[in-house]
Order: sequence, then C-alpha cells, then structure tokens
Amino acid sequence: MPWALRNGRKYFYVSQRDGDKVRKIYIGGGDIGRAAELTLEVRKERQERVRTWLKETTATFNALDQLDTELVIELSAYMYASTGFHMDAQSARRVLKKQGATMPEFIPQIPLPATDKSTWQDLRLRASRGDREAAEALLPLLELHPLLRSRWGDLSRVALTHWLTLICGQDEVALRAMHAKVIEIVQSLRRDTADPLEELLARRVGLLWLQVHYFDAQVAAAMTRTPREQDYLVTRQTGAQAAYTLAVQALNDFQTGVRRRVRSRPAG
Repeated sequence: MPWALRNGRKYFYVSQRDGDKVRKIYIGGGDIGRAAELTLEVRKERQERVRTWLKETTATFNALDQLDTELVIELSAYMYASTGFHMDAQSARRVLKKQGATMPEFIPQIPLPATDKSTWQDLRLRASRGDREAAEALLPLLELHPLLRSRWGDLSRVALTHWLTLICGQDEVALRAMHAKVIEIVQSLRRDTADPLEELLARRVGLLWLQVHYFDAQVAAAMTRTPREQDYLVTRQTGAQAAYTLAVQALNDFQTGVRRRVRSRPAG
C-alpha cells in the first residue's frame, strides 16, 4: 500500500503519471489516509470485476460469433450457387479471419476427408464472395457429401440451444416458452414448407430476433454497470440489429427469387 513513514507517523500517497514521470501526491494521514486507501481498494476491485466480466463475456460471444460465421458463410455460398442471389457474408468472413483455425468444441466438425475438407473450405469462402467458378464446383461437392447439408441444421440447432440457455439459464419453463416463440416466428416467415434452404434462412432470422431482444434487455438493465460495460453491450446490440436486418433481407431475396423462377417457367 502507498503509505510512507515520516517522523514516526504514516502518511498516505497516491501515484500519478505526468508525461514520462510518475509523481507521488500527498493525501494525508490517519482517518483521511485510511479513507483514501479504502476508496482505492474499492476502485481496484471494481476495475478487476469489469475486466473479468469483459474477458468472460467477450469469450462467450466470440464463440457464438464463430458458430454463426460457420453457418452464414456456408448458407451464403450455397444460396449463391443454387439461386445466384447474394447473402451478405462480409462480416462473417471477418470473424472467421480474426478467429483463425480455432473452433469452439460445440461447433459440429466438417464431416469430410482431409483433402475434400480443404477443398470445401476454399470453395465456400470463394462462393460466398460471389465467385461463380467456385459456386459451380460447390454443388457437385454437396451432392457427393450430403452430410454437409445436414451439418447446417446441426449448426442452427446448436446456436439456438446456446442462446436459449444463455437467456433462460436453468428455467425450463421460460426456455420452452422462448423456444416456442422462436419456432412460431420461423413458421410465420416461411412460404414453402418443403424448401430446406428457406427453412434455414428463416431459422436464422428467428435466432437473430432472439439475440436482438436479449441485448435490448441487457442494455435496458445496464444502468448499474460501468460506462465500459455499457458501451460493450450497446456495440453488441447494434451488431445484432444489423445482422437481423441482413438476415431478413437474405430471406426476402431468396423468396422473391424463387417466386420469379416459378413465374418464368414455361407452361406445361
């Protein structure tokens, strides 16, 4: 502790940086010094709590970002390959680049031999950017490995499970009610109940609706949090809202494109 002994008495000082130098500022002795010491301890504990909260919370949401990244890049690539419509995956590719090869354990692995896995990872990234050659090579690979399509459903279910658990904790009643609400939203968005791609796009809208409401609630309840914590939650809230808007647009683009193709088919 920054106490100094002077003429047999203890006095409390604090250090303050002044450019490249550190100056000691006299506070006082006795009760004044002890009060200042207690204030610094409380401040230090609060700063440590905030650092711990940000570290743990960031790790949680980075892992969930990685999960969504896997899903949105693959859906984007397949949507472009099968329909010619682009689904914005730029932000997802940035997350993938930032996270590197590290994958959270709860993300389903790509069920391919090493050579085909490398090919798939390359093609999906290129196709999600609008590379027509990669998109054309993607469809035969999907036909050869149908488990890749089932993985999209696995990714979607894992993401929903994690977000529901994050929001509802161990409250089984709340979890079932929230799950039912998401399913209701998904079903209301669908136009063709037989189209698996439309279902996955609608599921992602429902999942992001869940995230938007989660962060809205977190921001509304953040009055007792520090400005640093509040800023983090607002940033997450803004990101969730933007992702939700893009997911709705992707679903709308897909449904509009499907209707146009049906109308353009020759009669008979």
